[in-house]
Parts: sequence; C-alpha cells; structure tokens
Amino acid sequence: MFNVNDYLALYNRILKPLAEPVDILLNNGTGFDAPVTVEAHVSSLKEHDLVEGGPTRIGDLKLIILYSDLPAGMRPLGKQDRITISSKNYGVILWDTDSRSIGDQTIAVQATVRG
Repeated sequence: MFNVNDYLALYNRILKPLAEPVDILLNNGTGFDAPVTVEAHVSSLKEHDLVEGGPTRIGDLKLIILYSDLPAGMRPLGKQDRITISSKNYGVILWDTDSRSIGDQTIAVQATVRG
C-alpha cells in the first residue's frame, strides 16, 4: 500500500517530467481573477476512461495537478472557471480531489476539461 511519500516520489519521477504549465482562471462573478500558473500532466481521455452516463467524453483532457502546487485555500474549480493550456481556454467539467488521496490527505487533483 502506498503512503503519501511513496505517491509523491512516484509522481515526481514519472509524471512531473511530462508536466506542462497551465493557467487556472477563477471566475469571480464579474470576470476572472489573475491566472494562477501550475504544472499539470495533461492527457486525452480514452474510451476506457469513461463511465456510462458520466459527464466526460472522448477527447476531453485529463489533468493531474499536485495538490501542493495549488495556492493554499484555493476553492475547488467548477464549470464557471477556466483552465488555459497552450494558449487555449478549456471549461472545467470535473474537479476531483478524492481519486488521488490517501486517507484524508489529498496528494493530487484530477481535473477534466473540455474546449
């Protein structure tokens, strides 16, 4: 069974070298706050990633963001927020802090975006 340090070491060894900068744009009700840039591993969702009746589609992008890279106190992202990848804006479909947690400690966030 993985502990927190094992998971962080695995992420840093395998996913971090493949990560790219993305900008998180939080909607403040009248526009977007200044972008927050973090590193994310970005990949396309495939058919085997989908759950029947779920919100995701083939072609959506999956982002894995190390939780410690997010600003302290940042709220979970929702459909009103945006993520910019390679100068293209994407809508947030899913912001999952549970799938990559150990016990009650979140190691990474898995986000699904569409654009």
